[in-house]
Amino acid sequence: MIQHPNGNSFKPNWKTDIEFSETLLKACKEGVEILVYKCKNSLKDISIDPNPLKFDLSPNISF
Repeated sequence: MIQHPNGNSFKPNWKTDIEFSETLLKACKEGVEILVYKCKNSLKDISIDPNPLKFDLSPNISF
């Protein structure tokens, strides 16, 4: 779930959380469906955009 209004895609943070990134990539390779959606938060509610967003699980790491 992407909560930032400028977020339009998802990529795990390989640099700071390699264990999560590796686990997510492994799960995807084993058939787990990865779904990425954007939501809008307000004081009254949270709404979810029904259109899924793109994601990139590649481990391109720059240190």
